[in-house]
Amino acid sequence: MGNPIVDLFSACLTAWLVFYGALLLTFDLWPFFALSVGTVIPVLLFVAAWWLRVPPPAAEVVNEILGPDPVHGVPEKGKFLMRSVAHRGAPLDAPENSIVAFRMCAAKGCTAVELDVQLTKDEVPVVFHDTTVERLTGKQGVVSEMTWDELSKLDIAATHHLSDEFKGTRVARLDEAIKECLEHDLRIFIDLKDKDTKLVKVILDIFSKFPKLYSRAVVSGFNPLLIYMVRRANPGITCSLAFRPFWFTANQYSGEGGPIQTVPQPFGMPILLGVLDKINHWMLNHFTYYFLGLSAILLHNDIVSQEDLRRWRERHLRVVAWSANKPVEKKYFSKILKVTYMTDTMIGEPDTNSDEIIHG
Repeated sequence: MGNPIVDLFSACLTAWLVFYGALLLTFDLWPFFALSVGTVIPVLLFVAAWWLRVPPPAAEVVNEILGPDPVHGVPEKGKFLMRSVAHRGAPLDAPENSIVAFRMCAAKGCTAVELDVQLTKDEVPVVFHDTTVERLTGKQGVVSEMTWDELSKLDIAATHHLSDEFKGTRVARLDEAIKECLEHDLRIFIDLKDKDTKLVKVILDIFSKFPKLYSRAVVSGFNPLLIYMVRRANPGITCSLAFRPFWFTANQYSGEGGPIQTVPQPFGMPILLGVLDKINHWMLNHFTYYFLGLSAILLHNDIVSQEDLRRWRERHLRVVAWSANKPVEKKYFSKILKVTYMTDTMIGEPDTNSDEIIHG
């Protein structure tokens, strides 16, 4: 038997010599291949991206869902305009993501809502935002680790400031929430909260069950992979992608306070995640939107600017800002930026029966 230490050193030396020799050979031959490689690789990448890309739905379909771009002003009286979207069904007015919230939005003249979908332990699609139930119910539990039977017994109005009025409000299944919204002819942003690829089948199934969604709903989320899988499986589904800065490095973000990281990261991870943030932002602006065939982009309200709006409109993508809750913010987005916004409350929304227009 040989000496293990000598054998290990010999193996390392051999590996280095092979690597070093290959490196020298590469540099010797590089002048002959640099031009061809530098030309062929970008072309191959372009062809691959073009072949794998999913074209967006027809403009007529997108306009049926989103209405005309608010920058052009209000259309003829009686025509649909998506001035604002009730984010989670306006949770400051009623328990978020609930049937009663969507019903209240419709009663107050709202024309569009946003709802969140994820799966229970027994794979029932439910309309719920958080990964845990504590914030809404005061109870302990992770949604993905609870069965539908367990989740359906919780009161999601328990911690709401209007809990007495909405006591006993239950979690909604996706199918019943969609049915309620369509009955009121609400446009719907369906936000995929989970990273589970099983949500792709959920979306395909719900569009099959409710074909009207093709002209009433936008599927959205922060995960481009899920959006791509949905659009690859069914290019007729209109999709958007949500974005905020520091998605990988921070749990929260505001223009004033910047990124907020509440979970400690192992040594070196902040640097890696920071690089991913830069790549994600660059990809979105130069590649992702085109590759996915997006029809809209959902931007954090603190980063929406005239320049952003001009650039995305040139690419034929609609911008929706999230979220504007103060009346002055709503006037800024609607009258100055002339863009659709999401909101957590119907307070400060213009009277839908008045003649007030976007341009003011």
